[in-house]
Amino acid sequence: MPASSATDRRRVVVTGAAGNIGRALVEACLARGDEVTAIDLAEQHDPRVHAVRADLTRPGDWEQELAGAEVVVHAAAIVAESGDRDRFVEVNVVATRRVAEAAADAGVGRLVHLSSIVVYGNRFPAGSLRTESDPLVPTGGPYTDTKIAAEHAVLAVCAERDLPVTIVRPGDVYGPRSVPWVLRPLAMMRRRQFVLVDGGRWPLSPIHIDDLVTGILVAGDAEVAAGRTYNLAGPPVSARSFFAHHAQHTGTRLRSLPRPAALAAAEVATRAAALTGRSAPFSPEAIEYVTHPGGYAGDRAASELGVSPTIPLEQGLPACLVAADQPG
Repeated sequence: MPASSATDRRRVVVTGAAGNIGRALVEACLARGDEVTAIDLAEQHDPRVHAVRADLTRPGDWEQELAGAEVVVHAAAIVAESGDRDRFVEVNVVATRRVAEAAADAGVGRLVHLSSIVVYGNRFPAGSLRTESDPLVPTGGPYTDTKIAAEHAVLAVCAERDLPVTIVRPGDVYGPRSVPWVLRPLAMMRRRQFVLVDGGRWPLSPIHIDDLVTGILVAGDAEVAAGRTYNLAGPPVSARSFFAHHAQHTGTRLRSLPRPAALAAAEVATRAAALTGRSAPFSPEAIEYVTHPGGYAGDRAASELGVSPTIPLEQGLPACLVAADQPG
């Protein structure tokens, strides 16, 4: 991506800047010459950015950091299949509304809210592709339900305050630092804990993090994207095809359980983890997600923004697996 000239250098604010997607966004913004303010609850040590440590669930000086920003990308969220619902609401919904209100107060040019394809639920016609016009369907899981509520919160502020908003729904984002699609599966395979469900026949919609970041930045800059929602996901591939790369990388064999047995095992693992205070390797919500029956259409992003995935899974995923094993 070419660097910006001095005259078109943008001021970009990224929340959740220490996370997987947030860090990649910061790097891409710096590469094109933007002035970046990086906000996160975690402490950051990057001299190239204006780093702000803040809890977005509470009012604070961080709200003033949005003043003068052309684009605010809200990537901060709890991204997990399960956990304390109140905490999910606080971080994914309350903080999202607070960021949107602060952006409106600051008069930012555009708020880009990162949602997720999980908002479509996990029970739609087999083989279908969900579009941005399809309904949002709660599942009872805290992540899905709070991501839906977060979209509603952003749109409410957009309507009340005339805030320019773009919503992006990423697919299954893989990269060297991706916990659900790279780091955790690798660790589970090496511990002989990983299993496919129903032979891995259900589809995933993987997108390389570089393709996602490109789409987010284009959506943040394009005039046509104001007030629009976009899926950014790759074409469906079977879970078996996706995780075959991990198995080859680790020299392990893919095993499988039927869905009822996988759900039962997840319930047992979750209860055992609760007793020990540790996280379960997989949850019932994760089993529900990896058995959803369809994919997600990217036609709107392709036609309106000119963006679609460019990195083939066969090229991108093996490289990410190698990079994930590198120290540092």
